[in-house]
Amino acid sequence: MTAVSAAPALQHLSQPFEIRGRVLRNRTVTTAHSIMAPWTPGMSPEPYIEYCRRRARGGVGMQIVQPLIVEPFHDWPRPVFDRLQALADAIHTEGGTCVIQVVSFGGQIGSAVHLDERAMWSFNGRQDEFGEASHRMSSAEVQMMVEAHGRLAEVVMEAGMDGVELHGAHGYLLQQSHSPWGNDRDDEWGDHLRFVRSVISATRAGLGDGILGYRVCAADLLRPDEGGLSEAALRGIAVEVVDTGEVDFLDSSIGTKAPAYSQPAVASYRYPDGYELRYASTLREAIGARVPVVGLGGVTDPAMGEQALADGDCDLVGMTRAYLSDPDTGLKIMRGDLDRIRRCVRANECVNRRVDAKPMACWHNPEFAKEKAFSLLEPPARRKRVVVIGGGPTGLQAAEVAASRGHEVTLLEAAPVLGGRLRLVEGTTAERLLSTVDFLAAELGHLGVDVRLGTLATVDMVTGMAPDEVIVATGALPALDGHGLDSPGVVSVDRAIASSLDGPVLVVDRVGDSAAGLLVESLAGRGIEVHYATTFERWVTNAGYTHRLDLVDLFRRSELITTHVLRDFGGFADGVARLVDPDGVEQERLEVAHVVLSVHPTPVDGLVAQLSATGLSVHAVGDVVAPRGVVAGNREATRIAQRL
Repeated sequence: MTAVSAAPALQHLSQPFEIRGRVLRNRTVTTAHSIMAPWTPGMSPEPYIEYCRRRARGGVGMQIVQPLIVEPFHDWPRPVFDRLQALADAIHTEGGTCVIQVVSFGGQIGSAVHLDERAMWSFNGRQDEFGEASHRMSSAEVQMMVEAHGRLAEVVMEAGMDGVELHGAHGYLLQQSHSPWGNDRDDEWGDHLRFVRSVISATRAGLGDGILGYRVCAADLLRPDEGGLSEAALRGIAVEVVDTGEVDFLDSSIGTKAPAYSQPAVASYRYPDGYELRYASTLREAIGARVPVVGLGGVTDPAMGEQALADGDCDLVGMTRAYLSDPDTGLKIMRGDLDRIRRCVRANECVNRRVDAKPMACWHNPEFAKEKAFSLLEPPARRKRVVVIGGGPTGLQAAEVAASRGHEVTLLEAAPVLGGRLRLVEGTTAERLLSTVDFLAAELGHLGVDVRLGTLATVDMVTGMAPDEVIVATGALPALDGHGLDSPGVVSVDRAIASSLDGPVLVVDRVGDSAAGLLVESLAGRGIEVHYATTFERWVTNAGYTHRLDLVDLFRRSELITTHVLRDFGGFADGVARLVDPDGVEQERLEVAHVVLSVHPTPVDGLVAQLSATGLSVHAVGDVVAPRGVVAGNREATRIAQRL
């Protein structure tokens, strides 16, 4: 593809923008997101500082960095003052602007987030969605919380940050204070905006001339009987926030409380791009464009951000996941290298892993949250001839990194197209994941990699190429036996996704990942009756938090889907499938046309041993080592290719 000129195409997005005397180099923003614990004593802040430094170097206009929790009990931020200062210095050195979000969760999230695990403080002593009760603040304690915001703002400015964003959305304390579900007080703090105004005033006093942003809830996604407010009422609250004259920008979001926040606010590939931009537009109109508004929500295409600015929907564009996926997004926008941007596919590995208490990762950016460990090494001392076998995401990643370092790379793929097993998502709701393959294929073209499709690698072929290094990424395939897949009428999930099955269909899930869920979703979407049975105690347990929420909603609401937990496949004959419990005792008999088993695939690893026996330097990466998916495979491929 020909690089697009930035000047005419992205003149709005590339334009500098001023907020309270600070000039942002462009109009892209990364909104606050928690990826690790940089403010916790005893844990190193370096990984997070490097993470932010990398994105500042990559050209983001303004970073709203990871939230700092407001503590009314003591001045705990003081011990981490040096960390805040080091972060501000790192971002400023790279030409960036940094605002830190501050938040009190109130009766949300749980007491474990506090340094000393004190009880959560709320306005009405409510129980959160995870079953933990909170302490109903006295009037004096509410005032303590107000004053804590002011003290924290002073610390932030002393550390060299450019300002603060108050978190007034996602069901946290500021939103609780003006929501019927969160505040039923009859004292002075029952005034729906007294707490908000007081916090804004105290924060402004602590900031001096620093930037003050406010994250507003544009849609709480709650019914009136749940204590929800209308979108018009929430816009009215935003107007009153701006009326204080002390706020410099608004940052909109949607959703309230844990599930209702994570599912739509950090939406997966099932939702359209720019799914929240309309809220920014109506918000900007409501406040009369008196302060800048950040528009966001799945804006992974710079052209969409450019159009939103041109249309006056917003003044700044939140592209958080875009920068997670490609930290150089800003530089590439300003240079006009739009075809070289590694676009976020909204696989949601980032948020899912965070919620599930796993180490953070990005679907196709192995560097994410491990910037030091995965930064590209110096060019190799000697240019080597590298052969990569396998054109799935892992093989493509290995080839791209090796070629980026200057090696001569040839990639062999037996199929007529690239993508490996990931090609199975074509036609499903996860189809956008294939842009991972498209990006890497395009990069291989830019780097001059010799890609040979329809070429089944053999030992003689590879040895005849006289490579210095061989990377085997031949992946894995569902086992043909041992799981019942050799029985008539029983097929693997791979074959089922690629076929047009009639119904009814029984899907037995022994893995718990997204594969079986995607199949059930696809079958039900075609009007086919489906029985979903899982050996686990809950549905799609390993699919990741946001995908689990999406699929659970589908499973419980669809009249075509019947679910069975703690059930396994017991056999299939004469159109009747048997389901057994964990003790092997038959529990149900179902009349179905087909049975699909979702089982862990088996590595296709024959070439690894055969090539190693020739004396070649052979490296196995990805599912051929053990089936673990794209994230693990890409990181493994990157490590190997960086060491060649």
